[in-house]
Amino acid sequence: MEPNWSFDKNPNAFLHRRFSVQGGYTFTLKQDFQLTPQFVYSVQRSIPPLQFGVNANQGKLSYGLWGIKYTSGGVKSTGISANMGYTIRGFSFIYSYDFRVPEGRSAIPSSSEISLRYAWKTKNVQPKFSNAIN
Repeated sequence: MEPNWSFDKNPNAFLHRRFSVQGGYTFTLKQDFQLTPQFVYSVQRSIPPLQFGVNANQGKLSYGLWGIKYTSGGVKSTGISANMGYTIRGFSFIYSYDFRVPEGRSAIPSSSEISLRYAWKTKNVQPKFSNAIN
């Protein structure tokens, strides 16, 4: 679907279809320390096509660093995003700061973001099949 997002029904104002592939894996390095490298590859007219980074969780603290590579309006840019958060009772409060490093332009504005995330507990389901070769 490519919906029209214009108030006056301009036929040229539509939201482009987006396709994305995402992946990552969490490595538990110590009892209370996990490292999660991830990537997101998106194809949409104005969305950065490649994002990659790593997040770390250490107890109730989380932090991460991401890189973004994209072309917008013929200008190639890279960006860096750093985030830090704290989790209490299932709620995560996360602050992230994004800054762009343009190729050919001197300044592109940076931005800040505050997120609130909630993760509810799920049942720990045991596997139905066990490995017969032990």
